[in-house]
Amino acid sequence: HSDIECLASLCQETIPSHYYVTKEALEQKLFSHHCFCEEASYSLWENGECLGFIGVKIPDCEDLLPATAWLSILAVKEEAQRNGYGSLLLEKAQSTLKEMGIQKWIVGQDFFCFFSGLPEVTEKLCGFFRKNNFVVTDDFVYYDLEGNVQKNPRMEAFAAEPFDTQWTACAYRGEEAALLAFLEQEFPGRWKFEVECALKEGKSHQEIMLLWDKARTEVLGFCMLSKEPDGRGKLGPIGIAEKARGKGVGEYFLYKCLLQLRTLGRDRVNIDWTILTKFYGKFGFLPERTYCGAYKNL
Repeated sequence: HSDIECLASLCQETIPSHYYVTKEALEQKLFSHHCFCEEASYSLWENGECLGFIGVKIPDCEDLLPATAWLSILAVKEEAQRNGYGSLLLEKAQSTLKEMGIQKWIVGQDFFCFFSGLPEVTEKLCGFFRKNNFVVTDDFVYYDLEGNVQKNPRMEAFAAEPFDTQWTACAYRGEEAALLAFLEQEFPGRWKFEVECALKEGKSHQEIMLLWDKARTEVLGFCMLSKEPDGRGKLGPIGIAEKARGKGVGEYFLYKCLLQLRTLGRDRVNIDWTILTKFYGKFGFLPERTYCGAYKNL
């Protein structure tokens, strides 16, 4: 942790810049995160130079993700690759995790993650993880999408008025019981847990959007907004009640959430971990990063 400057330099050398693995991101998404597992995270040094490191998180929700750990980040200096250092770091972390009773190790997908899976989906990277006995599902890819909300002609062209007569989309005003009841009904599991954590941690009400019926008697959708360590906005998760789908209201609610990000002063916005390229593409969001799943049963 005290060597964060060296680790940040290593990441900037080895990880493409469009993944935004900066010193600030390492601090916020790994070392200061409540799920960071210091015991299973290792760095490899030679003559005062960091050759590689691995960062691991363990979720704080045993009921939701029992005996599970996340491989949050793995980086090895370019000139030191193909010498077994990456495999050594994996072996060291895996040994510690097994001693801790961990049974499943997932690449990425952690809370406040750098990567929503195995990034880039190259033959080299997939091959490395397969060699280390990970299951790599590169036949199914998904994306991080990015777009601009300050200068966005598709947002300007969207006709919200017909929807405004039937629905209300606005920032959260403390309606915790209604929000949690909606999530329990529609999205129990990870999304509900993440929202509960965000509320406990005092997330700004301006970064939680709700979709209501016109009379504001029932929550029919929710969306979480946030600011990335690099200053980009982030949208998601976002979800609509099953009974409200198929009426175009999802597009309307997305539009309202993008407007809220604009109001909050965001410019470029990231929508992570999705296959819905056509849906988000309606507002000019395009794939920026590609992933596939990878995991290992320990």
